[in-house]
Amino acid sequence: MKRNKPISERLIERLRNDGWISRDAEVRFRRLYPGHWQRSSGAWVWTVEGHGVDVGSQWTALQCLEADRLEPDSYGGICPINNLDTVS
Repeated sequence: MKRNKPISERLIERLRNDGWISRDAEVRFRRLYPGHWQRSSGAWVWTVEGHGVDVGSQWTALQCLEADRLEPDSYGGICPINNLDTVS
């Protein structure tokens, strides 16, 4: 039975494909545990770190993985955008 890759590995692949991380960068995924007040101030709940790499988001890794596209947010992190979120 084939196991799916962990969300963290799939998110790193997506970040590479979307140009947030270079393809050859050695990185690691790290979960963060900010409290309620830190999160409401934009604290990241995960980060991908490596030499010259520091990206993350206040949105969950799964929300970012499943989003239609990823854009920078006002806190310097990654914001998941879904097509249903856009207003015509």
